[in-house]
Formats: sequence, structure tokens, C-alpha cells
Amino acid sequence: MLEDALDHFRYIGSQIKSTLHDLKVLEEDIERNFRVWNNMCLGTTRIANSTNPSWPVSGHDLPLYILVAFAPDSLLRAYLPHPVIKPKKGTNPLVYAACFNKFEQARTLLARGAKLNCRGWEIDGSFHALPIEVALRNGHHSMVTFFVVEGSTVSPQIFANLLWKNYWSIPSSIKRMLLQTDDFAEAVNDLSNDLGLRSFDTLKDFLIESIHGQDLIFMARRFIQVSCDFF
Repeated sequence: MLEDALDHFRYIGSQIKSTLHDLKVLEEDIERNFRVWNNMCLGTTRIANSTNPSWPVSGHDLPLYILVAFAPDSLLRAYLPHPVIKPKKGTNPLVYAACFNKFEQARTLLARGAKLNCRGWEIDGSFHALPIEVALRNGHHSMVTFFVVEGSTVSPQIFANLLWKNYWSIPSSIKRMLLQTDDFAEAVNDLSNDLGLRSFDTLKDFLIESIHGQDLIFMARRFIQVSCDFF
């Protein structure tokens, strides 16, 4: 099993050149036989609460995926000797860190030039998403906070989901944090997106239900700053 082989990563230490070479060879083989690989990945049932992440379909940056999802942060840092990361086109290694709640790896990737507001393939390769969207979808709320502090964009789709209460399990503190970002005021003020087209009465009721006291006053001032007389 590939998972068994990856368990040895923590014992490799600094002697990783041959291992990383093998990863690149595996990636090249996957590119040549992507249909077989995809069928194998998609046909594998992921055990609930498993500590082993699922394997990615072709199109992902396999070495970075493996190093973020399976390996310790020390091995990832050894793999990134250059100041700028050049991930495979269409991918973002921070999506992997967000999916598997890997804080140390996320910090390492950001320090080495990973783009927090760049979309990358979701694990199943079905669509592109921002790291913060992936973290929120997987219930990694501390990671969501980390991304916001680091300057992540909060997409209008996140606010739309909050409005429709699709994310029932999100703690109220996370909701308040997201709703107090500049992105929310700008999304409400932008009639070209799905959120701005919703009824202001619906939005107002939702905000009054979700935000209270000084937080609500802060938001009202922010709306006025962007010329949106919401209240």
C-alpha cells in the first residue's frame, strides 16, 4: 500500500533526494496513465474519520500533495529550498493544507510564496476553490481564522451560504468574523454578484440575528464607508 510506504517519511531525515525523485517518477507515470489512476482513486471508498487522506486524481501536484497531506512539516521544508513555489498549473498547495488541517505546512507554504488567494483543484478534481473555502467546507474553523488573519479573500459564495444557513455547524464567532470583513460589505454593495441581488430585508434580518451590539454598529459604519446605506 502507498500509505504504508509513506509512513516511512518521518524516519527519512535529511536523506530525501532519492525519495523525491521517486515521487516525480510516479507523477510522470500517472500523467501517462491518468485514466487508470483516476479510476483507482475515485473507486476507493474513504473510511469515515480515517487518519489517511484520500489519494488525489491526476491534475494535482502529487509531490506537494503527498508532502502536505502525509509527511511532517520538516520534510516539506526540505523539499522547498527555493523562496518561490511553482506548483503545477491549476493547483494550489494551500488547498491541501486547508483540506487536511495542516497548520505548520500552511505556514511553511505561505512563507515560501504560496498564494493564499489563488484557486486550486479540490481533492476530487471537480472544481477550483480558494483555500479558505476548502477549510470552511471541511469544518476546520481555526484554519479559516488563520487564513483571514493572513489576508485571505472571503468569496461572495461563502456569504451566500451563510445567508441561506447552509453552514449550520459554523461557530457564531467565525460567522461574526467573516461578516465583519471588508469583503462582506463590498459583496452586499455589488449588485453584480448573487449576494447583492438578494432582498435587503432578508439580509438585514439575518445580520440582526447573527450580529449584536458593538459588532453591528461596526458593520453599519463599514457599509456607510463603501457608500452602501444598508441600515
